[in-house]
Amino acid sequence: MNKKIVHIYNWWKANNLTTDRMIRAKRTWQEFYNNDKYGFLIAEFSLENGQRNSLSLGEKKTMPFLKDVVDYGLSAYPDCDLFLYTNSDISFVTNASNFIRDSLKKWECGYSHRVDFSKKDLPKNTITRDQLRDKLPLGRWSAGSDVFFFTRRWWNNHKGNLPDALIGFEAWDACVMAAMLKSGLPEPIKWLSYHQIHESYWKKNRLTSKGQLYNRKICTKWAIKNNLGHLINYGSFLFKLPTPYNVII
Repeated sequence: MNKKIVHIYNWWKANNLTTDRMIRAKRTWQEFYNNDKYGFLIAEFSLENGQRNSLSLGEKKTMPFLKDVVDYGLSAYPDCDLFLYTNSDISFVTNASNFIRDSLKKWECGYSHRVDFSKKDLPKNTITRDQLRDKLPLGRWSAGSDVFFFTRRWWNNHKGNLPDALIGFEAWDACVMAAMLKSGLPEPIKWLSYHQIHESYWKKNRLTSKGQLYNRKICTKWAIKNNLGHLINYGSFLFKLPTPYNVII
């Protein structure tokens, strides 16, 4: 089996400010790739060939379904077993793959919460994990996750039970976090990624966007079905943060 990690992400047509964030984040990826012992392969998903997307739900913003993006990566590299999904505006510390591989070896999955920085405080050059930890006072920890890693076996075993949610809207990441914790992951992996703070479309349209309403509905059903109804927040955010202490294994 190929030992390289396949990096899956959705590259989409965005406004100038978002595209700028995506390009700056992508510049950190190359050193992250180069620092890995076995190397990375790229699976860049884009909605080009009439794939299903959020427009079918009446949503104005065009975004894909998570399962379609991940399945694209698995199909593109049938001889690979290790996969990493990230949002397209996430920067990596240079030595992140050491911790990603360790988690994959031990638990076949993992995720990490990003550190958010203002544009002024965002690191201008690539940094290590220790350097990111040292910069925490300048930023803030995010309860969401934009970084997930898993083996082909983990994804195939759990895909069918995950909600068929849209990327770019609320709640899907909490469901994947909870599923990984329920599968035996003891905790998220700290200080692997960072991100420039920006105003999210889904936050501005939390209770009006068709994509938002869809994700909130199916993710609520998923939580109840999987004995995770106690995580439903019934407030501004749909879910309380899944942790090793509040996810029933």
